[in-house]
Amino acid sequence: MSTPKSASAPSKSGSGPRIGAHVHTSGGLAKRALGYAKTIEAESIQIFASSPRAWAMPTPDPVADLAFRNGAAEMDITTYIHASFLINLGSPTVATYENSLAATEYSLKRGSELGALGVVIHTGSAVNEDYVEKSWKQIHDGMMPILENLPDDGPFLLLEPTAGQGQSLVKKINEVEKYLIALEYHPKVGICLDTCHVFAAGHDISKKGGMNETLDLLISVATADRIKLVHANDSMDVCGALKDRHQSIGQGHIGTEPFRELMHHPAMRDVPLILETPGAEPEHGAEVQILKKLRAKKMSDRKRIWAVIGLISVTAIWGAAFVLMKDALERQPVNDFLGTRFAIATLVLIAIRPKVLKEINLKMLGIAIPLGMLLSLGFITQSTGLTHSTAAITGFVTGLYVIFTPLLSAIFLKKVVTKIEWA
Repeated sequence: MSTPKSASAPSKSGSGPRIGAHVHTSGGLAKRALGYAKTIEAESIQIFASSPRAWAMPTPDPVADLAFRNGAAEMDITTYIHASFLINLGSPTVATYENSLAATEYSLKRGSELGALGVVIHTGSAVNEDYVEKSWKQIHDGMMPILENLPDDGPFLLLEPTAGQGQSLVKKINEVEKYLIALEYHPKVGICLDTCHVFAAGHDISKKGGMNETLDLLISVATADRIKLVHANDSMDVCGALKDRHQSIGQGHIGTEPFRELMHHPAMRDVPLILETPGAEPEHGAEVQILKKLRAKKMSDRKRIWAVIGLISVTAIWGAAFVLMKDALERQPVNDFLGTRFAIATLVLIAIRPKVLKEINLKMLGIAIPLGMLLSLGFITQSTGLTHSTAAITGFVTGLYVIFTPLLSAIFLKKVVTKIEWA
């Protein structure tokens, strides 16, 4: 049996999600699509495998497919496919439903042939209010055989909620659950989040904390592991307008800050962002750079100033505590004193961010254990030194240690330590 693959991949820099755009393929997959990607400095791309506004399913060219796969691998670019816009698995029209099943199956097959990680389809509409329940049944009956036939290393089927118009089957984020139930929570089913769509549907991701709020809601419904792709689009219209009109990043009603918030959400670190905004290479190249800057900008200048003030304050308090507690330390074993310090530090961290207890996982522990060992070594050295030096020297050394601990940790753990964000 082949090995399953993930539908997402970390950025080349290791600092967050990959960033790219939907690229043109006219002129050849390898030449045009990858040339476009190189021009805009994309790390991930999305393409159409067939005409997005027709049911035609072109016969593949194995030579062209191989050239594209090899080129994408050489450039370290991940690929996603957007299936036909005509697909509506909930349609009451028999011909539309049957064509939708065939187009979805074709797109998944092309995804496998092109080495794509995921194939995006819109969640569709029941068209008529009295057809909703029948829509869910036909989605289940038609799609389950297709999903069961997917190879383990084949692409994920990525469900993209629409802008909430008419009898949309997924009008709000919480309704994604209905689609997952219809598909029996199949392991090859993931989610593609379109920022313009969710904004149009009424989720105000433009307000402070709005993006995190929306992502947390999606995670509560679908789990973080199912979020595989983001369509990064600003909106020409206001929140709740139910209009799917994409705008360039920062030029619409969403703005730029929500995209920084999105990329620094713990669940989105390895979820690629694909632009579907107006324009071509020049415009998309500029927007890719905007998103990369937002990816690198973990906190605002104001927050950074407060972080520096906080570090200086902690250093002063921690060093002063050592000076004041020197006599107490001399009257008790070093290990007892260390235990007290660790207990106090743990309680303070939990008080500052109690949600961290729910977020602990094996990946975190893999980072925390080496970091804890490094801190322990420093604590032991400091505490032992207290009994053999003056209070002034001990306070100075402690201050230096507190300041240089992040630096030493980053050197010891390389870039891995940056993947946990406490603030």
